[in-house]
Amino acid sequence: MIESRFGPNGGNRLPQPDTKNRLLEAAERLFASEGLSRTSLRAITCEAGVNVAAVHYHFGSKDELLVELVRRRIAPMNEERLARLDAIERASEGGPLPLEPVLRAFVEPAFRFRSEMSGHEQLGRFFGRLYAEPEEILESTLREIFEDVAKRFRDAFARAVPHLPDDELDWRFHFLVGTVVHTLMGRREMQAPTDDPPPDQEVIDRVIRFTAAGLSAPVEMGQ
Repeated sequence: MIESRFGPNGGNRLPQPDTKNRLLEAAERLFASEGLSRTSLRAITCEAGVNVAAVHYHFGSKDELLVELVRRRIAPMNEERLARLDAIERASEGGPLPLEPVLRAFVEPAFRFRSEMSGHEQLGRFFGRLYAEPEEILESTLREIFEDVAKRFRDAFARAVPHLPDDELDWRFHFLVGTVVHTLMGRREMQAPTDDPPPDQEVIDRVIRFTAAGLSAPVEMGQ
């Protein structure tokens, strides 16, 4: 028996299981091709083949739809980071943590995420739009999305480089994040015009060596 798309009295349509995904996929296509501000709610619903009420039912607004789309794409990277950190912490049995494995747990999933974007033109364009056209609502959302990851890794680095005072560790962690983000966004700047970009593993190893040296450096007198 085919399940009815209507209520028991033939009234309003019941929400369909795939409607939410159709809206997310349509929004990502349009945000990538048209931009964040130029993509209207009506355009998204037309692309998804649903009515405007479906957006309000599943998300509440266009802004919340955008937030959910970002969450969905970033969540696997953060989950991998935390899973790898969990394994390192279990192996340490409460003792000091090895700096390089903790760095790799933080850095490598980000490069894998970027590689997936490179192999997925639409996804790459979407995140390019986020970078070029930041929406105010995303600032608080991104802080929330990365809050647990940042806290867990900040605590892990405190165990890996215990000689650092708290304020110095905070600065060095800030510089670590900046190094990773800048390298991810500007990788092609590090190649000659006729060269292919260096392999990800080579770039990762360089980032690890650089940031490990910065994190583990002795504290200057007077700091």
